[in-house]
Amino acid sequence: MKTPRWFAELGPARLVLAALALLAAGTAATAVAVPADTKKSDAFIVSSLIGKAQWAHRDLVASALPFSTDAAYPKSASDISSVASANLAALPDALNHLVSQTSITRQYDHLLPVRNPPAKLADPAWLRFDWAPRLDDTVRYVSGGAPGKETVNAKVDPDDGFVKSLTMMLPIAVSQSTADRFGLTVGTVVDMNTPVSASSLQFQMSVQIAGIFAPKAGVGGDDPLFRIADKPDPQLTTVCLGGAKGCDQSVDVWESDVFVSRPEAIATISSSTRTGEYTTVYDYVVDPARLTPSALTAVGPALDQALLGVSDLKGNVQLKTGLKDLASSIRSTQSDSHQLAAVVLGALSAGALAALFLMLRLTVMRRAAYVTLCRARGASPVRLALRHATQAAVVVGAFAVLGAVGAVRAGRGTLRDPAAWSGVVLVTVVTFAVVGYLVFRAGDRVVSQRHEAVGETARTRRIVRDVGLLVAAGGALAVYRSQGSANPDGSIDWIAVAAPALLAFAAGIAAVRLVPALFGPAVRVLARRRGAVGFVAAALSGRRVPVVAAPLAGLVVVVAAGMFAAGYDASVTQKVRDDSVRAVGAAARIDAEPDYKAVFPDGFAAAAAKVRGVHSVFTARADAGGIAQITADGIPQPRPITVITVDPEAFRRAAAAALSDASARGQEVPASWPVPPKADGTVTVLASPGLAGLYSGSVSVSQTAGSLKAVIGGYVDVPLADSVEDRGGSDYVVVPAGEVPMADPGKPNVAWLSGDTGAVSVSALRAVPGVSASFVVTTLGDVQSQAYRQGRVTAARDVFHLVEALCVGYFALCLLQLLTATRAVSRDSALLLQVFGLGVGRSRVVATLVPLPVAVLAAAAGLGMGAGLSPLLGSLNHGPGGGDDGSVVAAGSIGWGWTVPVVALVLAMTVGGVLLDQLLRRPPELSVRLRDAEFEERDRIGVGGGW
Repeated sequence: MKTPRWFAELGPARLVLAALALLAAGTAATAVAVPADTKKSDAFIVSSLIGKAQWAHRDLVASALPFSTDAAYPKSASDISSVASANLAALPDALNHLVSQTSITRQYDHLLPVRNPPAKLADPAWLRFDWAPRLDDTVRYVSGGAPGKETVNAKVDPDDGFVKSLTMMLPIAVSQSTADRFGLTVGTVVDMNTPVSASSLQFQMSVQIAGIFAPKAGVGGDDPLFRIADKPDPQLTTVCLGGAKGCDQSVDVWESDVFVSRPEAIATISSSTRTGEYTTVYDYVVDPARLTPSALTAVGPALDQALLGVSDLKGNVQLKTGLKDLASSIRSTQSDSHQLAAVVLGALSAGALAALFLMLRLTVMRRAAYVTLCRARGASPVRLALRHATQAAVVVGAFAVLGAVGAVRAGRGTLRDPAAWSGVVLVTVVTFAVVGYLVFRAGDRVVSQRHEAVGETARTRRIVRDVGLLVAAGGALAVYRSQGSANPDGSIDWIAVAAPALLAFAAGIAAVRLVPALFGPAVRVLARRRGAVGFVAAALSGRRVPVVAAPLAGLVVVVAAGMFAAGYDASVTQKVRDDSVRAVGAAARIDAEPDYKAVFPDGFAAAAAKVRGVHSVFTARADAGGIAQITADGIPQPRPITVITVDPEAFRRAAAAALSDASARGQEVPASWPVPPKADGTVTVLASPGLAGLYSGSVSVSQTAGSLKAVIGGYVDVPLADSVEDRGGSDYVVVPAGEVPMADPGKPNVAWLSGDTGAVSVSALRAVPGVSASFVVTTLGDVQSQAYRQGRVTAARDVFHLVEALCVGYFALCLLQLLTATRAVSRDSALLLQVFGLGVGRSRVVATLVPLPVAVLAAAAGLGMGAGLSPLLGSLNHGPGGGDDGSVVAAGSIGWGWTVPVVALVLAMTVGGVLLDQLLRRPPELSVRLRDAEFEERDRIGVGGGW
């Protein structure tokens, strides 16, 4: 079969072009994957921030208070629903399109105490009455059915004809959890303690359980209705019974919402009791999937327009929402995410351009003899340039398309996004332009090229180029550091892309210019020694800079890009580990929640310590509680907190074990804690940093067993305590066990287990005696795995891994170019030394030592620049409001956990590549080379030019 002419013309450049084509395929695949990863990250940012936000901050909430007696105020169910539809239609389109459903609730603001609480419930119970038109569409009745119409019996005074007393029987529907907690069944009648009316009207009300409901299939706790219908926790209320100077008792008051069939029933209760008002809430639920970048941009102006046009809304409503601030926070976090990807891809682009240019240069060098011959025979330089450029560009472009299609087939993106084609277009255009330019400029007068290379014009051009690159790098760095998180609209921040690329190129230029200065002293020292091998190798390495300048700079740039990406990759790993430690507190945690009455049996700690992989077990009591300042006027409403009762010494050991991981951030327990209680029974407690500065002097700490008088002995950030702070609020207080017997909460309900992270399994922990099915078992390994599966973390790591893989390939190509550039001089110098009596083995050592110092210098300069890029660029973990939670990277931006592996890999590839190149070469034959009278001129043609 006849070989195609175009393939035959490639000649010795085939292998080089094949390697270039493979890397072009990888580059194009990366260009396809990165936009997809960015969209995945953006979608996760929206869903996570929206999910964490309270519904009042996320949704568009219109509240109507019954201040007006206007007939237009909605009274019936149909009127309320029509107002909801009309107001939704009146909102700007930018807001209207975000709403996925409308939840309506009419709520009686006052809570009515139960007069005869069921025997199962020892504490007081209060009920709040609500009406919602979506109730039957959202719930299924496990017992009974929907509540019917209320019955009202009025007694009229015969003397004046006015109503004297009013009796109401109100059918209600309750949730399954409320019925189980109160011990209610269908048909149960409960009397309500209604307040005394300001008028002479006597009002008595009782409620009857008509139905017990549970959510329908597919309805979760985030449904607007079940935010009201199924509140899981009681509200802790502090009642001061000891006079003005203290609070001796706290009472737990259970609050539950129940539902009636008609809004008119709530109006009847309000008018009859003359206490409390009813509020209609129109909750327009925002769908996170509709918060696209363009929608986020339009939220702010649309809300301003809606608030200005509030008079156009019906029903005397007040529109409130935190969506504007939430959208701003989302855009800020997305901007930081884009900026992180931009700076890493900027470093990659520098390495890609360096490797691409060097390989194209090598491709042209391999065909230099053919080009010179064609030009000597009269071929047009333009036609030669177009022909060779087209051949190389077609090969590179074809493989780039294959790489892009392969990325799509692997599920890493879509080619429908124009940005996905950027890799294919760029590598093809750059290949065509560089090959065409180099072939067009190629000449057959080596002497003139050598003179031009060392002439004044070349030196001036080189100085201008170097100074211009350094100035550009400094300017880009200054602009980047001053602008912070730019382009919040999601567009490409070209300054963020250019800054690391220019800095990496500047480091390459600096390394090239420092070679003579670094090798000069070594050459002078070795010249004084008797051996010739070291002197010759050092002299050739330091004096062939014009030949190796481009490969040397390329190696620096590529290694800097790889080190930069690896540092951020390690930082993401460190962030995940750190957050996981704070979420679990140890290698594993067993939690008796959500069963608030459950505790661990005696001997539980000893049994859990026998589980494979567990080293020690620490148990404590964690309950929802409150903290408030004790004042002369008593104790105000306490701030919700988590109260953790611990054995102090065991707590100190467990906290130290959690901090033994270098990635875990936190503080040790003070050695001065605890201190003996004071004469008046005051206990010294530890508090979370979030409470610092809020309280001074004596405070009241309330929990399930009662209240205690305390002073705060210190504010500590302990991951172990932080892992359960969400029990009662966003902060915690640590109380030493046994200090206040009358407020002892009882047996422990949470256990932390330290040990080998990978060896502790959930199934083994659930098999421990005393661990029921309702207990929550959490392991550090599972939390880490879940964190790595988060869209934003996986997107960032995918980008880093792609950059690292490409940098390894680019490094191999640049090293190949360096070896090719130094091969001729090292080989021929070694052969010439054989003429003067140097042995064959030692001459091969010279050939090995010529490129090795330069390659090691390039690797060291690249590693140093890669490690220094992050401090130069500054911290990237801005997040919303500068918080650490808004970033996927750990505090300090770059991680050093992979420094040793990266350095080892780079040095192994450097030294291994040089040695492998020597092993693959044929032994030099002096006789053959001496017969080739023009070998030196021909080699100069191949490597001439330089920088």
